[in-house]
Amino acid sequence: MKILVIEDDKTVGEYVKRGLDEARYHADLVGDGEEGLRLAAGGHYDLVVLDLRLPKLSGLEVLRTLRDRG
Repeated sequence: MKILVIEDDKTVGEYVKRGLDEARYHADLVGDGEEGLRLAAGGHYDLVVLDLRLPKLSGLEVLRTLRDRG
């Protein structure tokens, strides 16, 4: 399973990514909404772990954009 973690708090993001890696999932970590949206739209992820308060684009904006794109 391929998982994208979008989290601007580096400590929290690394903690989540490490836990997913230890559970033998493939996890990528990005720190802002724009980069997260770019990767989520083209990265063929099975799951996105999304923070609501992000720089550049909020988590809700990322979610709405992804849902609008299908």
